[in-house]
Amino acid sequence: MSRVSILLAALLAGCLGPAPLPAPQVSIEPGEPGPDDTLTLVSHLPVGEPTLERAVVWLRDGEEVERDEPDRIPASMTVAGETWTVLVTVSHGAQSASAGASVTIEATVDDDDVVDDDDVVDDDDVVDDDDV
Repeated sequence: MSRVSILLAALLAGCLGPAPLPAPQVSIEPGEPGPDDTLTLVSHLPVGEPTLERAVVWLRDGEEVERDEPDRIPASMTVAGETWTVLVTVSHGAQSASAGASVTIEATVDDDDVVDDDDVVDDDDVVDDDDV
């Protein structure tokens, strides 16, 4: 290998730097939560990065929610109709990568609130006062 080749290889290595840090894979379980469900962060960090630091931020309808336990949101903190988002940032030295996921808390319906087809009154079934 010539001196020019070695110098060029060293120069390119210095200019290009290390490969970018891949973003973590992030999801929230369950994927369609109700108001009685605990939200759980599921994250898979990039493989082969032993010294990654991880930061987790939860948002309720776009507003940050402070958490001592970053991997879970208890059901007692959620209300039907809210959208919860989790953002995960991993870093190693000066490099960082982020990913996020969101879910909306679904309203639950009690069986007592469900109307059966048999309970629906048709116009033909209505008795007019004049017919009595």
